[in-house]
Amino acid sequence: MAASFSIARLEDELSAGFAPGWAVVRHERGQPNTYASRIFFHEQDAAEHAHRLTMQEASRGRRQARTG
Repeated sequence: MAASFSIARLEDELSAGFAPGWAVVRHERGQPNTYASRIFFHEQDAAEHAHRLTMQEASRGRRQARTG
């Protein structure tokens, strides 16, 4: 199964310092969730990027299925 992506609001201090905004989070079965992208200041920008990454991952999965 291909990975999927969602967005998360960053409101708390992170280990690297405070970074308010939105992050894109990668979800993959059997793996811990990870931050997949830079911080976005606007929710809509983060959502659009998460959608692009999801589409890229789906396309990659289809290509791999065709080539074996």
